[in-house]
Amino acid sequence: NQLLKSNEQWTVEETERMLQYMAKVFMMQFPLYSGPKQAGQRSEEVSTGEGTQLAVYCDVHDSSGDFPIILLRNVTLFCKSGGLQGMADAFCLPPSHLPPSMAHALISVLCNIKMWLNYRALLQLFTPVRTNALHYMCQLNDKDLRAQPARHIADFLWTSVKENMVDGSGSGGVGASGSGGATFDKDGLDLAFKYFNSTTLTMRLTGITQINSHISLFNEMC
Repeated sequence: NQLLKSNEQWTVEETERMLQYMAKVFMMQFPLYSGPKQAGQRSEEVSTGEGTQLAVYCDVHDSSGDFPIILLRNVTLFCKSGGLQGMADAFCLPPSHLPPSMAHALISVLCNIKMWLNYRALLQLFTPVRTNALHYMCQLNDKDLRAQPARHIADFLWTSVKENMVDGSGSGGVGASGSGGATFDKDGLDLAFKYFNSTTLTMRLTGITQINSHISLFNEMC
């Protein structure tokens, strides 16, 4: 967040390049993880204590011998250091301070981080970022919303609520309340209405599709 606010140390382009690189760090294809495997090195064993620490943020039930444990360590370090909270704060900035291109770079990091989070971390850490990102998207003008990066952001934010309802085994989705019950995804619907009110036909059709999707999702929760 400080990088976004300070123009003395980082330009927008430099910050975007840094975020694009960071997004790759959380992919299994990153050389740090794929290199040792290609060299035939055995995966490092994890102690019970470290496994417990990783499980605070990461879904470790599928950590087989081929799984890059160092990747989970990096995800854990990012979460423990307040990375997702920083993203949530960044999306509180108006589009005049957080350009859509930088928002897209942040979402690229968020998308890759999300793959490794357990259900509890999704609710506590991912949900605030998603909520603020949806509010940010609703502030964009029609021209910015028509751009392809904004469409990618919207699709990811809309899709994530359905995925997390499945991940949570029916105990609530991204819009889950503190008591564990599912609530309606009003933030996602607000963005759908934003698209529906666009002057562009394709965006209006996208808005209608998402409104219908929200109705279907609500019926499933009921």
